[in-house]
Amino acid sequence: HLRNRGKVERRTTTLTQGAPDDALPEGMRLGLALSPLPSAIRRELGLPESNGAMVQEVVPGSPAQEAGIRRNDVIVEAGAQLVEGPGDISQAWSEAMAEDRPLLIRLLRGGASLFVALRP
Repeated sequence: HLRNRGKVERRTTTLTQGAPDDALPEGMRLGLALSPLPSAIRRELGLPESNGAMVQEVVPGSPAQEAGIRRNDVIVEAGAQLVEGPGDISQAWSEAMAEDRPLLIRLLRGGASLFVALRP
């Protein structure tokens, strides 16, 4: 959430391979809406100030849903790289797609650290 002249704004990023979802073939969509991780949650999880992205939405039938990613999961690594924000996940997914390989994601859920593989 961002403050804009007293109003709270919520920004999310829908991850695709660099184009709007409806412009991409089904198989190229990751199917996540992400937001930067709020500072309060980051502190609660003991994460550095510039680490993590929060899952706001998971599209039914998407690679993200098939991998078991859920709303409110916190993604902290993508492709063995620390995630500083939603753009890092988009970049890692684009690279995995270009190399036709799964993308390994580490996420935090309910106090546990989990690994999931996203497949193009």
